[in-house]
Amino acid sequence: MWMRRTAAVALACLPAAASLAADSPSSAREDAGDLRIVHPTANDHVAGLVPFLIEQRRPGVLLSSVRSGSLEASADGRSWTPVLSVEDVPRSWWDASETGWRLRWTPELALRGRQQVRVVLRTRDGTLVSPPVELEFEEPQNEEPGEPEREQRQDPRGGRERAPAACKCQSIEVRGDDLPAEAVALGPTADRQSAWRVRKGDDDGATLGPLKDNPKNGAGRWLGYSFEIACDVEGRPGACDEIQLVKASGEYRGVKGKECAEGGGVWDATHSVCRFTHTWKGNAAALSKAGKADISAPGQAACTALGGRWEGGKCVLSFPYDGPRFGPDVKGDGPEFRDGAYERPDGLKRHVGTKIVWKDMIGVGGAGNDSFLRARVLAVVKGTDNLFCYVLFDVEVRKDATGQRTETLRIVRQGNRVGAGQIP
Repeated sequence: MWMRRTAAVALACLPAAASLAADSPSSAREDAGDLRIVHPTANDHVAGLVPFLIEQRRPGVLLSSVRSGSLEASADGRSWTPVLSVEDVPRSWWDASETGWRLRWTPELALRGRQQVRVVLRTRDGTLVSPPVELEFEEPQNEEPGEPEREQRQDPRGGRERAPAACKCQSIEVRGDDLPAEAVALGPTADRQSAWRVRKGDDDGATLGPLKDNPKNGAGRWLGYSFEIACDVEGRPGACDEIQLVKASGEYRGVKGKECAEGGGVWDATHSVCRFTHTWKGNAAALSKAGKADISAPGQAACTALGGRWEGGKCVLSFPYDGPRFGPDVKGDGPEFRDGAYERPDGLKRHVGTKIVWKDMIGVGGAGNDSFLRARVLAVVKGTDNLFCYVLFDVEVRKDATGQRTETLRIVRQGNRVGAGQIP
């Protein structure tokens, strides 16, 4: 079905701990349990305040048993040194669930270059050690390029408070429409030197354009178009708001009813066709990041007013290609969609220097002849000065009655440093 493939990770904007302190080299051994660093992911480029999401899913390890935690670094993966530690981990940092718990920790790190990092948690029953993640630590940028970092203010609660970061979008583009000039992806390092890590067999993560030309598209099973969004900013990319909205419709033949339902479609048994409309299931979405009205459907009445269907405490909204509204380019607001609609860095999105770049593919797998998918995509970056950079484009993929494939991307409109009223 029509798919977006992103890693399910989460970020949290939490203060750095006031009681962090250096420690002596660690001799902790890696535990075979279920403690892991969910974010950042391997090979991420990070600087300054680094939001960590740490997950533990071993049955029987209780939150109340955790006594202290530390973050350790190693250049060679053999000798580990604690760089930060905290005693009595604040309970506001934890999220508990039926299957385990998560810790959100946002320390400011002075590491530089390529380093492996791991998390060590000491409990009443022993020590948990996560597998290491290799990261590239960069020099933090100044709050305003070309100017010294602004003075830190005294927080009345103690400690220091960093002045708000600034980010101004400069220009945005969709890459992959100008072929062959844009056939090679910028990739996660934004220098065309590495490929995105995507699903094997249909997309090699390095080739943009029609999937019929992608070296890894098996026997041409996938019908689709691969593209990147790239935006240059002034300041810190993480201070900008970013989002991708979409509305889409399609009809797929040659698939089974179960495959149709799993892909978000509605099976028409009479005509043996899967009819697809982009849908979103949730209670809230911050579409103001794209200059649109936010979605707010906390209850059935609000959902009905939006034209939605109330289901299991959530509002189900449809966004057909020919409809007036855009929806978030994600299936819902549940915990499995923590990164939102390309709203935070993950496996298919990076902040590199002063560039924001993300990778997507719109398409359908296994569709037979006489199938099509049409999508209108709105990619937006909003600066702290409330000016927007956006690009609006159409992707249409089709396989006619004879099996002939058509896969196209067409830019409809774009604008740089405009007000919300100028976004279509």
